[in-house]
Amino acid sequence: GVQYRQSKNLDDRHVKYAEKGMTISGVVEDDGEWLRINDGIFLPMRLGALQTLELLPEEDTKLPNGTPASSSRGGESPCGSRPEE
Repeated sequence: GVQYRQSKNLDDRHVKYAEKGMTISGVVEDDGEWLRINDGIFLPMRLGALQTLELLPEEDTKLPNGTPASSSRGGESPCGSRPEE
């Protein structure tokens, strides 16, 4: 998984992790380096050369009722944590 951060500092670790393969909605910032989940919670989109999150196409981000996950939250982009290869 990918560990959440409390700021855009890799050393400012949160206690929680985004599990492998889960879909997370947030705002992509800093030229694709960070995903802001909400105020004070971030995920790194990459760690060095390793891409940790990837943007998902809209058809992969439907809620159980069929609504796109990003439609109700203006400006947010759905991302998925990358499974181990």
